[in-house]
Amino acid sequence: MVHNAGFVQSLKNAMGVDKISLPDMPEYISALGCALIAAERQH
Repeated sequence: MVHNAGFVQSLKNAMGVDKISLPDMPEYISALGCALIAAERQH
């Protein structure tokens, strides 16, 4: 989604900010989050 300029602009508008910092490779961030959740559920 961060590669979609319209989404990024809508997010900035919704947050009321002019600039926002988003990850270059959001796919890896999502995969990391999924891995962490899976690890927590196994314990």
